[in-house]
Amino acid sequence: MDLQKELAEALMIYTNLTKSCSLELTEELDAGDTTMRQYRYIHVIATHEQLTYSAFAEILGVSKPSVTEIVKQLMKQKIVEKHQCTRDGRIYYIELTDKGRQLSNSKCLTNEKIASSIIMKLTETEVRTLIHLLRKIGE
Repeated sequence: MDLQKELAEALMIYTNLTKSCSLELTEELDAGDTTMRQYRYIHVIATHEQLTYSAFAEILGVSKPSVTEIVKQLMKQKIVEKHQCTRDGRIYYIELTDKGRQLSNSKCLTNEKIASSIIMKLTETEVRTLIHLLRKIGE
């Protein structure tokens, strides 16, 4: 077998491991019905403090009624909650719940699951070699 095919097969094994860990985490977080678009919304909310409906609409490039519907859907999934501004009762802030914060951090959590799986199957020397090689590839 040539080297490129062998590497492609090894990468497929790794890809399957990442999918498996990601699916496991999705089940743990009860996020099976969360769409990629909703993950984008979660990321926007996670990276903006005191995010108002107007600001969210502006960032997404959509209307305020669209944001209202988005927030309703995310609230239904217990991903976000809204809080009224104490200084101006007309303003509401959109904030992530604990579940929302976990989902915003899901890539890191998935990587931790992958790392744990790798550590269980490789020796310390092999893990250190893998770390070295991955860093080298990333340069």
